[in-house]
Amino acid sequence: PEIIPDLKKLMNYYLPMTVKLLDAYEEMDQQPVQGENIQASKKEIENTLDTLNQAFEKLLDSVFQDTAWDVSSDISVLHTLLAQEGLTDDDFAKMKKN
Repeated sequence: PEIIPDLKKLMNYYLPMTVKLLDAYEEMDQQPVQGENIQASKKEIENTLDTLNQAFEKLLDSVFQDTAWDVSSDISVLHTLLAQEGLTDDDFAKMKKN
């Protein structure tokens, strides 16, 4: 729930702005003459898209942060339970094998 405002901002502002930039890039790229203004604008869009990719990745990572913590906790508990039941090799048994 705490990321809902970020997701709304993504859907209502960042994503439409990204589409607008991509459309402008495509239009400029189709021009037969690539003057200084077109080249500079395309370069600026390319740099901005790199920034947007990083931001989208960070947002996506934050969406799965709680899931990652839950998985990590579950795995830790599972390892502990298996060890308590004698179903895994403990450090001492591993050392004896070597």
